Amino acid sequence: MDLQENYFPLLGQYVLEFVVALVLVAGVYFLTRRWISKDLLARVFRWGMLSLIYVSVSAFALNAFMSTWGFRGEASPFGFERMLDHTAERPYVYRVLSGEVIKRAARLIPKHLSEERRRWLLEESPLLQYRRPGEGWSLEKSKHWHVAYFYLFLTLLAALFAARVLTHRVCDVTPLFADLAPAVAALFLPLTFHLGGYFYDFPELLLMLLCLLSLVKWRPLWFYPLFVIAILNKESNALLVTFFVALMWERLPRRQLLLHAAAQLGIGAAIVWLLRMAFLGSQGAQGLFFFPLNVLFWLRPASYVQFITPYAPLIPVPRGANLISLFLVAFLVLWEWRRKPAELKRLLLLPAVFVFPLFYVFGMMDEVRALSLLFPGLYLLGCHTVNDVYGRLRTGADP
Repeated sequence: MDLQENYFPLLGQYVLEFVVALVLVAGVYFLTRRWISKDLLARVFRWGMLSLIYVSVSAFALNAFMSTWGFRGEASPFGFERMLDHTAERPYVYRVLSGEVIKRAARLIPKHLSEERRRWLLEESPLLQYRRPGEGWSLEKSKHWHVAYFYLFLTLLAALFAARVLTHRVCDVTPLFADLAPAVAALFLPLTFHLGGYFYDFPELLLMLLCLLSLVKWRPLWFYPLFVIAILNKESNALLVTFFVALMWERLPRRQLLLHAAAQLGIGAAIVWLLRMAFLGSQGAQGLFFFPLNVLFWLRPASYVQFITPYAPLIPVPRGANLISLFLVAFLVLWEWRRKPAELKRLLLLPAVFVFPLFYVFGMMDEVRALSLLFPGLYLLGCHTVNDVYGRLRTGADP
């Protein structure tokens, strides 16, 4: 290999800079070592490692989402730009929050950019790989795409940290288990993208977890604003009232419980009604009716042995309705069912009473993301199951 002409002068310069940096770091260490304990170093390492894991897993899930769906191209019922300017068809047009956040955040980007930055946004950005063939592109759309991309990443990352706090507070598990459980759960998110994925899905997950945290601590001044925001993100989140009833059933007097539940039902109904009135002239329907298709799908034996490849080409994993998937989910929920906390069982069962009928009527076959209101309960019950199973393995008991 031929060395460049200025190699040795550069080598000398970099050696000098390295030595100076090393001396500075050593000086700071010796000046502050009396305040640096092993506990502090351990905490710094823990948070550094935890942040790296969460960032990596969030980036992995986001890439899987974008590779599969992008921002849904320019499809007429729910095209990306149409969602932002509220001209999408019903029921997608009702989901106003995330579109408004993206649109308003994009306005913070200066209108007049240098030629280099314009060229990068229009021709060189790595996000161009997620466009669909023939999809239009402009500077304004590129700004919206980049804001939406980082919006999804940050909401998913925040959801992992929220799930971590929730696991610490609700589940009797070790700190290591509570730290890693959200990351492991997020690895399964691409399985839920098989039949659909929208840019309001990750924010929905975050808002559900934040609502749960506010209920676990019982902070009404946190819960009610989050409840409203969650409905504006997706109207079906009016059913978050079931989370409230599930967790507060034994913690509040019946009169107070009923008053809060009634208030939430009223707020949810009012917001949904206002959204429908605001977009009354929009095309589309109040909901998409897939019940006849679903009957055929769930009665067909072949539906229970299908596989998908969400992670890598030619590497199959069980689809949502696959018998393997159904067994694993059933095991996570039902293992030692009698010993599981009653509030967590209610957290899964109460939303399920409403979600499953809607799922069979308005969902599409085994569209797992349509069951998102069950995710928090499934996750927390799963934590109890996994902790118990591996605890038995650790003590040598028969699992």
